[in-house]
Amino acid sequence: IKRLVGLPGERLKIQNGDLYVKEGDSDFEIARKPAEKVLAMRQLVHDTDHQPARLRKSGYPLRWGDAENGWQSTETVEGQLVKQSFDVKASGLPVWLRYSHLPPDAIAWKTALENSEQRYPPKPQLITDFNAYNTAVKRIEHNRHDVLSVGPQNLGLHWVGDLILEAAVEVRSDHGNLILELVESGRRFRCTLDVATGQAVLSAIPFGQTSPTAGFAPTASTRVKNQGAYHLRFANVDDQLLLWVNGKLVSFDSSTQYDSEELFGENAGLAPQASDENPGDLSPVAIGAQELDASVSRLSVWRDIYYIADKNTPDDPKENRDLGIVSDFLVLRLGDHLGVVTDRGVVRLDQMLEDPAYWYAFDARQIKEFELDKDLFFVMGDNSAASSDARLWAIGNCNAPGVPGGAYLERQLLTGKAVCVYWPHSFSRVPGTGIPFPLFPNFADMRLIR
Repeated sequence: IKRLVGLPGERLKIQNGDLYVKEGDSDFEIARKPAEKVLAMRQLVHDTDHQPARLRKSGYPLRWGDAENGWQSTETVEGQLVKQSFDVKASGLPVWLRYSHLPPDAIAWKTALENSEQRYPPKPQLITDFNAYNTAVKRIEHNRHDVLSVGPQNLGLHWVGDLILEAAVEVRSDHGNLILELVESGRRFRCTLDVATGQAVLSAIPFGQTSPTAGFAPTASTRVKNQGAYHLRFANVDDQLLLWVNGKLVSFDSSTQYDSEELFGENAGLAPQASDENPGDLSPVAIGAQELDASVSRLSVWRDIYYIADKNTPDDPKENRDLGIVSDFLVLRLGDHLGVVTDRGVVRLDQMLEDPAYWYAFDARQIKEFELDKDLFFVMGDNSAASSDARLWAIGNCNAPGVPGGAYLERQLLTGKAVCVYWPHSFSRVPGTGIPFPLFPNFADMRLIR
């Protein structure tokens, strides 16, 4: 299944995970997904209701925490899962509950499975375009090693700054502020909810500053008023801020879309930022409370689709083709690791994702453009790292339009819109058993296309 993203006569650009469109002599503009598509295409990063109990028992840290001791955490073990909830009674300045991205590696899992104590505390990392669907352990590797590890090329190679926060909130006071925060490139995007009035105000704070930028303060009336239980969702996707309350999209009094260059005075190439005083993109999601009595549960972090800027043409890096890797970067193998080629030398990918000293390597990301002639359409898959789509068809059948297999998707081959998955990938055995049954139907994945 692919999504139609480019029309005849358009010029497309893939940059930093986003898609830009240009028509005629106009400038490139980011292609913003409507709210319903944002929800359909998002990818889960973390859920406080689905944390491995075995990993926690070994001493592995949970991802949500409070360095200021303003929030009280409760952990509940239910079978193989640990669930977290949080309570706060805040006064004065806001107190913050923050998310740090701490994905366990093979050593952490091996330690947990051996019922041992964790010896190597993990370092916060950038959120990447990791997709569980792409993870696999070859049988030969399984038999060769006692640690089940996934190759680095399948763990996400690209930092994703477009994030979504969801939370179930119970407000126990009639006044105070609840603040939802998402960080991208060090810039803090906030939604401040005044529970006394139900008013929501959006703001954007440049990296290294404490005051929001002038001229951007969309305001709305919401149902988050006085005591009660609320389901909140806040998104920063495709240079637009979106807020849902109890499943309904909130309408603001002015546009919630923004242009980074206009809003912040510079674009900075959308590279991650952090400092000794400000964790920036290493702690990209937070909830704040000010003069508020509340509890928070069912916290989940999601990311947007990351479109990889790659192109199957003779001028594209042959090294990536040889490794079977689709990437914004030119990558090399460094033993068990991957290296990113920069103008300052090769940087190990794992170091680049956790150490700000190596974030200059993000300047090495590629930008790819595609021009669509008459009767040619451009399609891309949601799983960009493993999707054979129009990016990689660019060389086509000797670039011969009108010939099946030619560049992009031709109008004559466009027959309609996908409606349902009627025969998903089947099983070779009866699920949950070892009984052979070729082509056993995968009933669970038979569904309507969102």
